[in-house]
This record gives sequence, structure tokens and C-alpha cells, in this order.
Amino acid sequence: GDLLSEHPRLARLSLHGNALGEKGGAKVFQGLAENARNGGHLSDLDLAWNQLDGSDAAMALAEVLRISVTLYHLDLSYNNLGPASCQIIADGLRDNHFLYGLHIVGNAATMDADGFLTPVIDSPKASSLPTGDKPQAQQFGDLRQGIDGRLGARSTDASGLGVGAWTDADVLRERDVLEQQTTCWACEGWERLELQWRVETGSPTPKAVWAFTSIDGFRAGLRLKPVEGATPAVFAAARMVPRDGKILAIFQVDSELRTCRHCDLERLPLPVEIELRACEELPILQPEEVVRTELVNV
Repeated sequence: GDLLSEHPRLARLSLHGNALGEKGGAKVFQGLAENARNGGHLSDLDLAWNQLDGSDAAMALAEVLRISVTLYHLDLSYNNLGPASCQIIADGLRDNHFLYGLHIVGNAATMDADGFLTPVIDSPKASSLPTGDKPQAQQFGDLRQGIDGRLGARSTDASGLGVGAWTDADVLRERDVLEQQTTCWACEGWERLELQWRVETGSPTPKAVWAFTSIDGFRAGLRLKPVEGATPAVFAAARMVPRDGKILAIFQVDSELRTCRHCDLERLPLPVEIELRACEELPILQPEEVVRTELVNV
């Protein structure tokens, strides 16, 4: 903690695998908060494998997330953080617009593609793969293989090193198989994508427009806002997406699901269910039931 508070020019720090525990973690985060208040430049912090669970460490980290404008990448992997600690951290993240990369695998939380942290009551180690025939939204950071399933775990290697001996290649930031592609915008090089709905000439301007994308299984609606001065009217909003990945989208225009006539269409192998959104401008929806769709924009 003292190191961080007294070195404002420190930009990157790796303390992973140091058994800091709750109290040690709290000290580190308190020093980081002081660093941020003093105009520090720390942008990349690795605290994986430190057993940080506990309210002291979680509250100290939440304070950092509220005040730091330089922390860009944070690795909290495999710290055995429980649901209560993860909820405190999630509260600290709520108004943070500067952290672009967070690794949370191996803790009692999942992170969605929009960067929202959700505590889970059951340990991630006990969770199972999705079942059933409904399309499942990927929940990034959900450790479904158990600790023994992580990359790099082995009894010996070519040099004869035993269990617990890790090389740089073994560590791979301790990602398990399901975290080889994460929602860490920094590590995966995610890019900003603007989604637009252009109102056709002569058509009435809708009261509200949302976009649903394949990033989260078409579950979270992104509200598009009117672009000032655009004629005909244009609704737009931006989100982060994986680089060079194919994104599927469908739009809710007032109470109707629509595809964009300027984009290619693709038929999904299975229909998806989309629950229409309401808002102050559109308090009543028709139809009100869940809508199923098969065609989406590419």
C-alpha cells in the first residue's frame, strides 16, 4: 500500500500469486486509492490468486473504482471472492467509465458483454454447462471447469518440473478454457461500434428504438437515441464489440421487431425469444407477449 501511495509514476504492477489475503489486499487498494488522489498513473494491476475475499478488501477496491480515472486493466482472477464481496465491487463499478478490462473468472460473479458484474449465489466452480434447446447467452468469466481445468495445470512438463511449477506460457493469465475469449475489452481488442436505425423518408418518427445483438444472446436491449439535426430521423447508440467478429442485430421500433433494410439478413438455426422494452415515451406495448424471431441483421 505504501509503495503505491508514494510512487505516482508507477504504471503497471503485478502481485499475482502472493497470498495477500483480505487484509493485504485492502492495504494494496487503500494505497491505490491514495495514488489516484495524488494524480498517480497506475493503469494495469494484476492481483490474481491472492485469496482476497472479505468486506475490507472489497470496500477498499470499490472506493478505487469510484475515484480512479487511470486504472485501465484489473485482473482479479481466482481470488475466491464470494457473492457479498462481488456485490460491493459491482456497486463500485456502477459509475466507472475508465476501466476497460476486468478478469473475474474463479470468483462468485459473472461479467456480461457490456461490462456489468453480476454476483452469483452458487460458487462458479459448481456451475454447469447450459442445457436444453434454448440458445444460451454466454456468461463470460464463469468458471465451469473447476480449478483443475485451468490452462497450465499439469503434473509434469518437458523439463520434469512438478505440480505447482509455472512457466510464463503456463500462466496465460490463468485463463481456463472458457475464458480464452473474454469480455476484457483491453485484452481482446474490442472496438466501439455505432448501431443506427434510419427512418425511411415519409415514415413517422418512432417514439423509441432499441437494438438487440448476438453479443449477449439478444437479451439486453440497447436504447438508441435520436441524432440531433438528422433528416430523416436517425436513432443511434454505441457499444463495445469483439474485433473482427460477426455481430447479429435486430431492432425494436416502437412495439415491432424490425430488421434493417440496409443490412444483410441471416436465418438463425433456432428462433430466439426477445422481450419487448417499454419506456416513458412508449408505456404500452402491442403485442405484450414475448416475441420470437428467426431473421436478424448481419
